[in-house]
Amino acid sequence: MEDIQGTGEAITDLLNGRLSRRQFVGRATALGLSGAAIGAILAACGSSSTSSAPAVASASTGAASASAAASTASPAAAAADITFWDMPWGNDSYNTEAMALVDQFNQANQGIAVKYQSIGWDQQFEAFSTAIGAGQAPDVSTGPSYQGPQFAKLGAIAPLDTLIATLSQNGKADDFFAGSLEGYKYKDHYISLPWSMDIRVLWYRSDLLAAAKIQPPTTWDELRAAAKQLSGRGKYAMAFAGDPFGWQILLALMINNGGGLFSADGKVAIVTDRNREAAKFVQDMVRDGSISPGAVTMTSDDMFKAIGQGAAFGWDSAALNNNYTPEINQALLPLSMLKGPHGDQGTLHWLVPIMVYSQSKHQAEAATFVAYWLDQMPAILAPKLGTGLLPIQKSVAADPDFQGATLQTVFSNWLPNAKYTSALDPTMFPELGAVEGANVLTTFIQDLISLKDLESTLQKAQDGLSQVVAIAQSQ
Repeated sequence: MEDIQGTGEAITDLLNGRLSRRQFVGRATALGLSGAAIGAILAACGSSSTSSAPAVASASTGAASASAAASTASPAAAAADITFWDMPWGNDSYNTEAMALVDQFNQANQGIAVKYQSIGWDQQFEAFSTAIGAGQAPDVSTGPSYQGPQFAKLGAIAPLDTLIATLSQNGKADDFFAGSLEGYKYKDHYISLPWSMDIRVLWYRSDLLAAAKIQPPTTWDELRAAAKQLSGRGKYAMAFAGDPFGWQILLALMINNGGGLFSADGKVAIVTDRNREAAKFVQDMVRDGSISPGAVTMTSDDMFKAIGQGAAFGWDSAALNNNYTPEINQALLPLSMLKGPHGDQGTLHWLVPIMVYSQSKHQAEAATFVAYWLDQMPAILAPKLGTGLLPIQKSVAADPDFQGATLQTVFSNWLPNAKYTSALDPTMFPELGAVEGANVLTTFIQDLISLKDLESTLQKAQDGLSQVVAIAQSQ
């Protein structure tokens, strides 16, 4: 793990002119930072990157530099300069739309100048943690679901209590789905605001099931039987992946069976009967020939391609991310949420946050931008931008874009049973950020697909995750 304190000192020396860019790259490399992280720091500190330190990505392709992602319509001089770090949530059009909305805000708020930068997912934690360690955090950012609690523990996130009070007074707080605002309450303070959500849904190819005269399954047993019937001769009916999307599917199955990674009091609890049943279900489908053994090396993109090429079942987000042809999109339908072996129901989901940083010199103005961002959801979540995210506000969910029967099934049937990565523990505790960023869970699903011994695999995951949580708690 990189030396955060040493990195902070190096960044301070860079900012104060005591290190050249070349000297900084050498020291940062010695401290264990990746080239992506070094490029992110140079971009955040206003220095151009070098060939050994690639710049922050400005779009989901990661091809352009951070300077290309900066909003160009910001006033040259303003009372409050705000830096907004955003993640590439959708396709290239998302980045373009986000920059346009920032420009629109700047034109309407002459006392505030927001500069937009897009931070690539592959360098997200390093970029934020090193910037915070150097006292150069952005004023406001989006980020993965648990970034707010993760950095709030370090005192790096500013409370948004005043903004929440304003939203309560003007009635906008009532527009959020029940419990979503409370999800980001940490030590009696609101440390993030949700602006959308992501969810894992099991989809099926209605055309393939109809041709085989198979009714959409409603239980695990029915799903296993249908997938087995539709597999064979080089075809695997259940698309799967061995990357982080794969462990998300596994956790969705655990939750669907009344289990999860943690107990109700937040203790790591992978070795349980309910989780054992979910893990065995995955291995049984590999043995049936319904999940390809080659899925161990498949990415989520490979999994999506498999659905388009004839797999009858597969997991995806709620809006399918525009991964398929119009004909296949029309044939793909969400299953009614399966019942686990004991009658339980559930799936995995995340809230998507926006937050203000305590290092910001303009927290009130940053909160003003947060309120504006929340008002832009009809544009930001438009299907053409490919985010695959669902609205967190009832008014946006009522938009025609989200009124189709398919999404209404997700809203009515899947969302009420969805849980966070903490599953049985309803809170978002800070260590969840480290849990999702570790390799332990990816190794877990890869071991299962490879048909390694079930008990040893469960215990290995239990021990590995316990170590990740212990390290996170000590920091």
